[in-house]
Amino acid sequence: MQSDVIKNINMHAQQHTKLATRYEALIAKVRKLDGFDSFLKPKKLSALTPAAANGPVIIDIIHIALPNFSSNQAKELHSALISSLRDNGVQGHNHLKSILARLWSTVVQPILSEIEDVLHYAAEECLPHITWCAIGALAFLPLHAAGIYGSRDPSDNIKLSDFAVSSYTTTLSPMLSSGHSKIQQDPREEPKGLIISQPAIPDMPPLPGTKEEAGIIQMYTSPEHSCHLTHDEAIVYTVKSAMSKYEIVHLACHGIQDSKNPLDSAFALYDGRLKLHDLMCLSLENVELAVLSACQTAAGDENLPEESVHLAAGMLAVGYPSVITTMWSIGDKDAPIVADKFYASLLGCHDELVSRNPRQSAVYALHVAVKHLRKEVGEMEFVKWVPFVHYGV
Repeated sequence: MQSDVIKNINMHAQQHTKLATRYEALIAKVRKLDGFDSFLKPKKLSALTPAAANGPVIIDIIHIALPNFSSNQAKELHSALISSLRDNGVQGHNHLKSILARLWSTVVQPILSEIEDVLHYAAEECLPHITWCAIGALAFLPLHAAGIYGSRDPSDNIKLSDFAVSSYTTTLSPMLSSGHSKIQQDPREEPKGLIISQPAIPDMPPLPGTKEEAGIIQMYTSPEHSCHLTHDEAIVYTVKSAMSKYEIVHLACHGIQDSKNPLDSAFALYDGRLKLHDLMCLSLENVELAVLSACQTAAGDENLPEESVHLAAGMLAVGYPSVITTMWSIGDKDAPIVADKFYASLLGCHDELVSRNPRQSAVYALHVAVKHLRKEVGEMEFVKWVPFVHYGV
């Protein structure tokens, strides 16, 4: 009996050895191919630094001492954020105000002080750009909106957006692999846009504002350069077939997160779900921008804080270098306001800040749009304007 056990152990050990040898041989073979010499190797610093070509990239926060902040405090703030979102009254506003103030004083302000020279250099011609690459509980928090709001003395009010425009990224890969954006590169060449809207589908809450949203976008796109699919036109097969033909895709529909199987996260269309793993099978080589005007498309899974398991990260992974998304469900009346100002700035060249930053036109256009929404609804209406964020380049 004991000899049989030993034989089985030896047999399994030999199988593992053969598989390991085979694995190493395959890796070595791949690395001999042109452009794959670093396949599955950690990137060298020299290969990573181009990611900061358009502004500082803040990856986790361990090299800048934050004596008044810890991972436990990040978890505490995330729990407080969830509670405040459930409370739509004055108490919820006060909670968000407190969260943004703590993020400013304990995280963002110390970092800005550390990179002040870099920001000053970048700000010689325009508002500088910062990319946040946070992990753990910090990845769930709205760093882009950190600040002191609603002080009795207006001079005490201060916020990150006064000093920089913010993006997020889950990894540096989108920033390293992206080329020059066609959007805004040549104002005479209008990018092609695919607009998907679903105001009402079975078993899902209605989204009547998506009809207005789609109409607003069409004001800034010509019929020959855009396609609008809605109701029974927006079915899974049709949308999949169309996506590779357009540089911009705008999805005004419900988003469905699946934390257990992230690739099953999906957009709710008329006849079913357009899943991320369906998009992985497409050739999306020339796409530029995805706008996810859906529910919680940048909301991760708190049980997997080290993993970027949300639709925004998925769209980066399938090939979109730039993604506009939301951290939580947005108001049906707020999305059209943001869409109007965003596309006016992006495609209409109606804003100097966007025109001066063609390669990062999407993030600057969102900055302009959210600033307008904040003015429309009131700065203290955090639930309405804070969720809009930019991922990628």
